Parts: sequence; structure tokens; C-alpha cells
Amino acid sequence: MRLSTGWKADVKLEWRWDLAGATSRSVKFEREKPGENKAATLIAARGDNFGFNVLDQFVKEYDAKSPATLTLKNVDNNEEYIYTIRLSYKSTTNQLLDLVDQVTVVVHGKKPIFSP
Repeated sequence: MRLSTGWKADVKLEWRWDLAGATSRSVKFEREKPGENKAATLIAARGDNFGFNVLDQFVKEYDAKSPATLTLKNVDNNEEYIYTIRLSYKSTTNQLLDLVDQVTVVVHGKKPIFSP
């Protein structure tokens, strides 16, 4: 996703899955800078049936809601991160499985532009 903005704006990233009867166990949001050679940083997590916990150092930057929505607060024109969601769930056959998805958000310019 490429977002161009000359003003501070909130950007909502929302994931949806159809797991056909499966039970969600945990959801984690992480971020990393493209090209950096270090592990992704945990932003927020949710376990079993509890709500999301955004880590203290990220409360001003992010909000997380169930089932899988991460809101980037006050995005400005100097941001570039890869956001990862990790979903752990139990299938209808009681297998523990994981899904991982990523989106890159690049902010620049003045006019909003979105692209995959």
C-alpha cells in the first residue's frame, strides 16, 4: 500500500479470514523497516478471548481491535514500515495452525494513493 499525504491521518489495516469453524487462539501485529537486518518489533497482541494489548511504547501510534484491525494513528509523510499479522488458531480437527500476512505501507507526497 502506498499512501501519500501532506497531513496527519489515521490509516486502518484490516484483515479478514473465513476459517470455517476454527477457533482463533492469538493474533499479533508486528512492524519492521524495509531493508533493516533485525527482527520485527511486536506492536500489539491478543490471546484467546481477551482484547488486544498495544504495548505501552506504541499506544500513541497504534490502536488494535478484534478480530484483526490495526489502526495507524497520525500517519505523516516520513513513514515506511512492513506490517505483519500472525494468527494462530485451532482447526475443527483440533490442529494448531498459523497464518502470516504482510503489507508494506509507504507514506509520501500530498495526494492519497493506495496500491497493493
